Amino acid sequence: MLQSCINRAVSYCIHHFRGVMAAGLVLAAASAAYTDINNLLSAKLPRRQNEIAFQRDFPQTVELILVDVSASTPEAAKTDLCDQNA
Repeated sequence: MLQSCINRAVSYCIHHFRGVMAAGLVLAAASAAYTDINNLLSAKLPRRQNEIAFQRDFPQTVELILVDVSASTPEAAKTDLCDQNA
């Protein structure tokens, strides 16, 4: 019974792959639009309370990305990164 249901579902997905892919992309986009990563963890957790207090005290660090690459070429940057991990 279960095997036949799986076979039918796979067969449907193979024959209608464009629609299945489109539905998956729409679902992924909708999920990304409605998911707020700041609300995934409860604000009652000690770690989240510390994070909220830190963001309140240092608002300039919220949504900040800082990258410092001091290599002369992209290849050297990749090499330097690999050397640091070794």
